[in-house]
Amino acid sequence: MYVQYAERAWEDDGLSGWGLSLVEGFSEFWHPTWNQPGPRGILMSYLFGDMARTVAAMEAGAIVPDFIDRFDNLFPASGEVAEGGTHFAWEHQPWIGAAYTRYDPPFAERPELASPEGPIHFAGEHASADRGWMQGALHSGLRAAREIDATVTGERSRATVAISRRRLVRRFAGGLHAPEWLAP
Repeated sequence: MYVQYAERAWEDDGLSGWGLSLVEGFSEFWHPTWNQPGPRGILMSYLFGDMARTVAAMEAGAIVPDFIDRFDNLFPASGEVAEGGTHFAWEHQPWIGAAYTRYDPPFAERPELASPEGPIHFAGEHASADRGWMQGALHSGLRAAREIDATVTGERSRATVAISRRRLVRRFAGGLHAPEWLAP
């Protein structure tokens, strides 16, 4: 959930725009534009569990106004300078269906989560040291792509050798001096 403001009213009160809220469930809120010049700012909220599902089930047009009110309760007078916002629910993505995995122990103690199983390679934030973050999904995707490329490149090299050997066998077939290693 993101809301853009014409000015950063929370900074007038000496607040950073970062924190946790336990009102109606657990959520984090951040000020991702803290280091950008100009008066405008964005407050972002990342929701978890039941609260995330509740908000994702709301009518799309009600979510931004609801969060403008929520942020106004945390940062009084911010609602007066709210310009608009947007939202994104991972569970509504057809190929994802959720935000991130949660498991213990940490990945460093479970590297088998990223180990190939035969020809199948695994990627996603759950198969990285950066679980819960998009960069974890990207890093593991690159790792899996490199593993697949190495496998395919290796197989292509072996296939090239096999093809070359077959060509040599055909060329020398019937010849008296063909080396034994070329024999079919």
